[in-house]
Amino acid sequence: MWMRRRASNVYCRPLFLARMGGVTFALALLAFAFLARSASHAEEPSSPGVRGADTAALAIMETRAAARLRDAENALATARAQHRANAMQRDVVAPEARARRDSLSAAVSEITRLLERSDGAPLVASFRALGTAAPMKGERRVAQLVDSLNDLDKARADFGSSDGVDPIFVALTARVGSIGHELEAVARAKRAAMRREIESLTPPPVVGSAIDTVPLEAARDSAAREQTAVAAQLSSAVGADSIARARDDDAPGIFGVGIPTLVLAAGVVAVVLALAIALTLELQWPTVADVPEAESLSGTRVLVTIGEKIDEPERQRRSSDREVPPSIEQSSDVYRLLYGQLASATFELTAMAVAGDHPFVTTTIAANLAAIAARSGRPTLLLDTDFREQPVARMMGVPATPGVADVLAQRVAWAAAVTSVLVSRGRSIDVLPSGVLTGTLQAVTEQFSAEVGRLSRRYETVVVSASTPEQGTITVATGAVGEVVICLRRGRSTHASLQAVLAELESSGARVRGIVLWDREDPAPPERGWGKKRLELVG
Repeated sequence: MWMRRRASNVYCRPLFLARMGGVTFALALLAFAFLARSASHAEEPSSPGVRGADTAALAIMETRAAARLRDAENALATARAQHRANAMQRDVVAPEARARRDSLSAAVSEITRLLERSDGAPLVASFRALGTAAPMKGERRVAQLVDSLNDLDKARADFGSSDGVDPIFVALTARVGSIGHELEAVARAKRAAMRREIESLTPPPVVGSAIDTVPLEAARDSAAREQTAVAAQLSSAVGADSIARARDDDAPGIFGVGIPTLVLAAGVVAVVLALAIALTLELQWPTVADVPEAESLSGTRVLVTIGEKIDEPERQRRSSDREVPPSIEQSSDVYRLLYGQLASATFELTAMAVAGDHPFVTTTIAANLAAIAARSGRPTLLLDTDFREQPVARMMGVPATPGVADVLAQRVAWAAAVTSVLVSRGRSIDVLPSGVLTGTLQAVTEQFSAEVGRLSRRYETVVVSASTPEQGTITVATGAVGEVVICLRRGRSTHASLQAVLAELESSGARVRGIVLWDREDPAPPERGWGKKRLELVG
């Protein structure tokens, strides 16, 4: 069981194996090349023969390449001339038919634009604009649908909007959507009929008019590149050292084998060495492999396992969704499950510390836990105690200072250091970054505990992100909060780091509520451009 878990940790890290394999592959190739050079010097005769470089073959190749280039240019010029001649006969249409065709094309474009608008924003205004468009006039069914749409819109407006959900309002809204889809169906049928009429007004293509010059241009470019390359080779062959070139051309390979065989051998060596090194590192510093191992090492249960993130393109349609930090997963059920297990019987979470060995994993889990609390309608604060990496400021796109360090040094009040960050439509959390602390957090333990107590009275939920850049940070942070969740990364969090976190938690006296197992790639801070854009949108 022990070795099976160690092997599974090795195979679940493909990126690490790929990097290790690439390094070992390059080293193997270099070693083979060095050995081959040493062997060639050892076998080199004392009086090597000298032969002149044969440039006749290169000269013949250069002549043939120039001829192919001329042929390709002539073929391309002929095709372009024929294309221009055919284009002059392509659109032989009577003026009345041409005007009718242009009018129908404009109408088709107008209907297409309105259909795209109604698909992107299925609202009453979009459906009404589609039904009242000039190309749709004369359709009796359209007039009836527009009248019904207006009547339903007036009836729906009488109910107004409230925090509750009125079933009649929902039914009227569904009926509005159904009528809008009928309008879209009529518009598509109208557009299809117009397109058929446009095709009937368009004359048949002239035989031989569809001349595709792209392959001819590609052939011309390929011939030009070949001619240039051959000319360069010929020039280099004339001026190069003929004796060295003859030795390189006559070399049968390295160790008497071909280059592909040597590359394959280096690849095999790289795979074996990469697996051996990864397994050796895993045995030397074992990492957490699965849920049972995490629970047996920590003595507490695993609350949730965070798997691969699911991208939802529909969450990027509204500007308010695009303002949310990329680390906030707005529709993830795993964080709701985590919040439900940590909350009290009244589904409230007053204060919680999130501790882990990776700053950005810890911050991601803490931020999403705070976002779930904010969506429940509770004033929420996310606080950072990592003064080295400052992950909260980087992941949430807020200024790194002022922060906790400035509040503890009494340079600013906590209200001046807090920044509001949008986490969903109409919901936001307050973020208090770490700032820059000159000393250690242990030196200001009492001040930090007092500030956390003051903030807990101001906010209904306080989430502290406590990663482990310095020893003693978790002890102070979790001791001030009282309850903590441990973040472990599957295949990357070592047993030693888990024991160190547990030792700090035991010395702080905090209550361990459970473990969150992170089973995906480690997150990275968003690009700098996103943070600047978010600040511009906020104000």
